[in-house]
Amino acid sequence: MKKKALLFSVFIFLSGITILLSGKKLDKRVNAGVLPYCYDCNGVAYFLIGKEPSKVWADFGGKSEKKDSKPLATALRECAEETRYVFGKYAYGLDNLEQGVKQEKKYIYASNKYIKSRLKAVATHPKRYYEMYLAKVDFIPADVFKHAYKNKDYDKKSYAWVPVTQFMQAIKESTNRDETYYRTKKIRRQLYDILIAYHNQILNLIYPHQTKIKAHTR
Repeated sequence: MKKKALLFSVFIFLSGITILLSGKKLDKRVNAGVLPYCYDCNGVAYFLIGKEPSKVWADFGGKSEKKDSKPLATALRECAEETRYVFGKYAYGLDNLEQGVKQEKKYIYASNKYIKSRLKAVATHPKRYYEMYLAKVDFIPADVFKHAYKNKDYDKKSYAWVPVTQFMQAIKESTNRDETYYRTKKIRRQLYDILIAYHNQILNLIYPHQTKIKAHTR
């Protein structure tokens, strides 16, 4: 048996969240993030991704900090910061999601609560240093995130909704993890690694009753 075959993945259902495992206990100090997704009126799914200063596109995550009690806390905090609190403002019912806010903690809490209530799965990087949570969210136009007030911790330059089927196909067909693109968007290696490792499981999670979906662009 080849070494690569030693990596296995299973489904465990805990509080409605699908957990993808690769055999070892995870250090609570690993980095973590969130990959949001939504459906359009035709049932087509889209990932929300963001462009980093390094010009690669990725999920919304980062390094664990001392105040983070576990990877989920890191993921929720990083997602709130990198989406400029938009999900928090949306959950709080603000009319203008692009406006700046004075009480940042209130909207961080609202964002955390909103995302946490919508978590569907968590996937661990094959090398065990990163956890990525998948969250089913409501659609908010990408430009809202882009034009939202820039908090001091923001780390994304642009945002885009990309069709899951086409995006995952680009991942699957790539022969070079360092040069993987969806159209003109270069995909971060870390995101590539996770999506390629759990390709079928993630597609089955997002499209549980369908084997083939005609994807559209947004």
